[in-house]
Amino acid sequence: MINKIKDVFNDYYKSTIITAVISMITALLFALFNGLIGIISDAPWNLYISVYYLLLIIVRMETLIFEKKAYKNNNNEIRKKAYIASFCILMVLNIALIGPIVLMIKNLRPGNIGMILSIAMAAYSFTSITIAIINAKKSIKHDNLLVKQNRIIDLISALVSILILQHTLIVVNGDYTQDLVIMSVFTSAAIWAFIVFITIISFVKNIKDNKYD
Repeated sequence: MINKIKDVFNDYYKSTIITAVISMITALLFALFNGLIGIISDAPWNLYISVYYLLLIIVRMETLIFEKKAYKNNNNEIRKKAYIASFCILMVLNIALIGPIVLMIKNLRPGNIGMILSIAMAAYSFTSITIAIINAKKSIKHDNLLVKQNRIIDLISALVSILILQHTLIVVNGDYTQDLVIMSVFTSAAIWAFIVFITIISFVKNIKDNKYD
């Protein structure tokens, strides 16, 4: 049993599928958590972020479904078409993310989140970004487009969680000064720009390096 588990995690392809499913589950819990806060506190920002994470999960599910189909039929053209489709959807989501960011800067957030939840968010954000960066680097060595896309989705999800954490800490601090507003504008814009950048750059590079043409 232990040897079988080791074999699975030593196989990069299989371990990627497993971690993708785990990431979907944690993202779903995070989405539900934000949705709950949004409903209880009447906070549009949290509701929008909840929907955003749910849409990211759908994109990830799309890549996994088509990966299974491509693997079963040994058809790399399916992977490429699914990859291009997922890129287009991610770009739409990136643009749509501007709305929640604007709400965030306007401080349409719950006023009392609590230190325990803030620490939990910090732990989630730190863990997510660390794992996402490590996995993104590992995926560079592999040719599977949908595996690469899953890693990019991981990274986007982690970056958005940092955005959430930043503004959660501001709310917990309770001192939303003009300086913090300016800082929020610049940091939020920088994170959003980086999300768009990695989405486009990874797409261009992966299509260019694609060995299945």
